Amino acid sequence: VFSIAFLLSEYLGTSMNQWDIGLLATDISMTALVKARESVYSQDRVNALPADLIKKYFQKTENAEFKVKEDIKKMVLFKKLNFMDEKFPFKGKFHIIFCRNVMIYFDKETSLKLIDKFYHSLYPGGYLMIGHSENIARYHHSFQYIKPAVYQKEAGHE
Repeated sequence: VFSIAFLLSEYLGTSMNQWDIGLLATDISMTALVKARESVYSQDRVNALPADLIKKYFQKTENAEFKVKEDIKKMVLFKKLNFMDEKFPFKGKFHIIFCRNVMIYFDKETSLKLIDKFYHSLYPGGYLMIGHSENIARYHHSFQYIKPAVYQKEAGHE
């Protein structure tokens, strides 16, 4: 989720404060959520990032780890979510949902229910981004195929 926040910040630059950006990161595991909320990474976890991004978006801790800076952290909300719940507990809809490499663990029936929940959780014209190892083309669903791993809810469809 922080990678998405970094990309948004880079793309929007100084106009970032003109946008109402919120990123929701979910997991079923409270342990994973607590760890993610801490937003602290070892050197080997940030090595793949360009040095200028590390300098811009992280502060080094006394333990030689890297902590995501507060201006990026405040963009992200962490919540527990069980995909098996009957309905998603969200009040609003999303413009983009990233659900990468999750459905590979589910059977066809469960995946179809999840795809339907994603569809109804998106604004018309919104996007669903899945992992490249996942393929929902074999399922009957309402999304429009854009390209591998990218699907769109048609504009005007609730």
